[in-house]
Amino acid sequence: MSETICPQCHQAIGPVDAAFCPFCGEKLNKTGPDLAPVLQLSDPVKKHEQLLALQQQYPDDLAIAEEILHLGRLYQRGKKGVDFSIIKCYMLNVYLEPDTMKPKQIAALKQELFHHPDLDACLALAGDKQEFLYRYLVRLSEDFIHLFLQGSSRYMHQLLGFVNSSKAPKYLAQPAAKMLMNMQKDNTLDDAQRKLLMRSFYAAFASRLDGQTSYLDELLTKYNLSVETQ
Repeated sequence: MSETICPQCHQAIGPVDAAFCPFCGEKLNKTGPDLAPVLQLSDPVKKHEQLLALQQQYPDDLAIAEEILHLGRLYQRGKKGVDFSIIKCYMLNVYLEPDTMKPKQIAALKQELFHHPDLDACLALAGDKQEFLYRYLVRLSEDFIHLFLQGSSRYMHQLLGFVNSSKAPKYLAQPAAKMLMNMQKDNTLDDAQRKLLMRSFYAAFASRLDGQTSYLDELLTKYNLSVETQ
């Protein structure tokens, strides 16, 4: 029996005939395709092609639709020079570095955050739409923190090629707090969307930084910023 991928926590589950994920408890679709070989592909073009092919075979499979959603337009890389917007999680840069982006791009990315055909396709298949939105935003935030905060020499204070990863919770608290403040001020979102986005980003920060949120919490208190965690 081949490995399957949990549609919620994305852990690879070994050759076990289980009805629920042993990591997070998500109910597993035992009749769905094995996504592990596709997700292991490093070429986004091939990954996109194979995901679309699988979607033709399994049009009601949420796990496939979810991977297509998070792949974004990465399969278009190299066609128009450097364009970070092909990376799905780059949408969140509107809350980190809005001064580096044009107003038209900011508006488009904010719109895409909650309104996109790939997201709509997932929500149509999801049993609990609110739970799916939370999962989607957490994963999006984790990807952003990994690529654009932890992966940034600027925010990680790289010196002569050396990065002190142990100080990441302290270094990244300021940009994370800035993002949360900008999310709170975003009047293009309704109240429910705003709270969900902030809660998801905070949860992602805690996940990526091994629960070390004390520096971030201090800044949130200083800025009188409240984030709902439940």
